[in-house]
Amino acid sequence: MYLQIRLPKARTPILEKQTYQELKKIGTNLNQIAKHYNSNIPVPSDKLTTFFALHEKLNLLIKHLVDDH
Repeated sequence: MYLQIRLPKARTPILEKQTYQELKKIGTNLNQIAKHYNSNIPVPSDKLTTFFALHEKLNLLIKHLVDDH
């Protein structure tokens, strides 16, 4: 007879939860931008500037996350 022991789930550190949630929001925004872009509707230049700035920040964040682990 085997004894089944349930171990408590490991808690995710708050920082990782916050990072995950923020990346999920960024991903949602990028999906909306991609959908708009693929619809062939002209994008105002200020929106493109914002998109490229977001793209650069996201790349830096990913590099930081990869380099820290």
